[in-house]
Amino acid sequence: MKILILESERYAQAASGLIMEHILNDPSGVVGFATGTTTPPVHEALVRRFGETKTAASRLAVFNVDEYLGISPDDPRTCLSRMKSQLYEQIRPKELICFRSDAPDPEEDARRVLREINGAGGLRLQILGIGKDGHIGFNDPGTPWEFENVVVSFSPSSQLGKADFWGGVENVPKRGATLGIKGIMNARSLMLLAKGESKAEIIHAALEGPVTLNVPASVLQLHPAATVVLDRSAASRLQQPRDF
Repeated sequence: MKILILESERYAQAASGLIMEHILNDPSGVVGFATGTTTPPVHEALVRRFGETKTAASRLAVFNVDEYLGISPDDPRTCLSRMKSQLYEQIRPKELICFRSDAPDPEEDARRVLREINGAGGLRLQILGIGKDGHIGFNDPGTPWEFENVVVSFSPSSQLGKADFWGGVENVPKRGATLGIKGIMNARSLMLLAKGESKAEIIHAALEGPVTLNVPASVLQLHPAATVVLDRSAASRLQQPRDF
């Protein structure tokens, strides 16, 4: 595992540079993206890089790591809507692979997504955020690791954690679809993005603690090509940090 620690003011620019490097090395691969509070400035910087380098996304397939279920695809709070406004509408990739938020059969839809990823050559890079409980995608603590794609029911604590974004816990969707831990680990490369002091404790647990179901992100310790990009606040609890 490679751990890169950046000054906060350099974070978005440097992280977007690493993503662009992957894309330039494999412009026809599948890149998986994630929504969250850390990623929007990175996506904005990535859009600028596409423009500055005159790089075309015409051969690139993009994938959303997770999606809420039981809501209209036109809802601006869906993961897809946010990714479209932050990135996809600007770079215009060749192919968009995503879970349907209104799928009548979410389990079959999850299988369809997996077929499309595999048909496009598999995930070259999956970008991830991390929750304060260590979740990656919608894989909460205790989620089994043997599935490539899963449909999950959000735990009460998970719903509470999403309450502010949804304007109250009563408005949080009850289920979601996500790339499972096995699917994440099947990606050729992984990149975990985390910023802020509030993530310091879970970053320490995920990167330097035991590999355990209780901290889903700890599985990244087992991946042969995982890169973790942190700012100094998120890295403050690490025992053996490395600067970049």
